[in-house]
Amino acid sequence: MSNSPPTIISLSFEEASPYFIDQRVHIIADAADVNGDQILYKFFIKRTGAALWETLCDWQKENWISYKLDKLDYPSLQVKCQVRDDLHAPENSFDAEATATITISRASLISVTPSIASPVPNETTVSFVAVANKTANIRYRFWLKGPATANQWQDKTGWQRANSWAWRTLYCDTGLNQVKVQVVDDPQLWDDADTEGRELILDYTIT
Repeated sequence: MSNSPPTIISLSFEEASPYFIDQRVHIIADAADVNGDQILYKFFIKRTGAALWETLCDWQKENWISYKLDKLDYPSLQVKCQVRDDLHAPENSFDAEATATITISRASLISVTPSIASPVPNETTVSFVAVANKTANIRYRFWLKGPATANQWQDKTGWQRANSWAWRTLYCDTGLNQVKVQVVDDPQLWDDADTEGRELILDYTIT
C-alpha cells in the first residue's frame, strides 16, 4: 500500500485582527496525513522589505509557534509553514508548504481635545485628552510651544501611560500657543522622521 505525504489545509493566526507592533501572536498550521503518520512542522517569517525568509524554529511536532511582532514587521508580515512526515522529503526539504500575510498596525492618534475651547484667559487649567487607535501598551508625550517657551517646542510630560495633560496657563502664556501630542507603542521605537499618524498639533490661544 502506497504512503502519501502530508498536506497543509490552512495557515492562520489564533488572534483576530487588528495586529499591533509589540503584540505576541500564535501562528497555527492545520495539516493532515491520510496515513496517520507523524507530521513535522517548520515555521518562517519574511519581514517588510526583506528578500529572504527567516527560520523561526527547526522541525518540530507542534503545529504552532508564537511570535512577537516588532517595528521591522510594520506594515505587513509574511509567514510560512512547511511540513513533512519523515517518509518522503528529506530533512532539508519539505512535503508541502503554505504562506499567509497579515497587516501590522501601530499606535496612531485619532484626536486631541481640550477640556475648554480656545481662547481661554490666563490662570486657567486646561486638560488635553488624546484618543488613540489602541488603549493598551502605548505611551503618550505632550509638548508646548508658545510665548512662555520662546516659541520652541518644550516637552511637558515625557513618555507616559496617561493620555492626558493638564496645563495651568499663566500670564506669560498670553498669545498663540500650540500643543503637540505624540503616541508610540514603545518609546524605543520613536523616530522623529516618521511621525505620520503618530503626532497631532493643536493651536490654542491664551488671553
